[in-house]
Amino acid sequence: MILWDLAQNRYLAESARLAEEVQREMNLLVGTRDRGVRQAPFSVLMGATMPAILVEVGFLSNPDEAGKLASDAYRDRIADALARAVATFRRVSDGAAGATR
Repeated sequence: MILWDLAQNRYLAESARLAEEVQREMNLLVGTRDRGVRQAPFSVLMGATMPAILVEVGFLSNPDEAGKLASDAYRDRIADALARAVATFRRVSDGAAGATR
């Protein structure tokens, strides 16, 4: 179990960087302030052998957000923001890996 924890810890910093990039893109998309990134042992993320995050894109219980989420155009903007965040994360990660070679 200790070896498994060590293997998982390897990805914590990368996951945090990815989450911060997604948070930045989502804040730009909806014009909200940065509420920070949190870590929790979500079962859907346990056992991932790569950087992994869980993204909340809105709350259906909020009528304003539910209306936005019903729009194809808004969902496309969310998908674009997530794709930009992943691309930026990958570009930075690849650059950092190249610097250590």
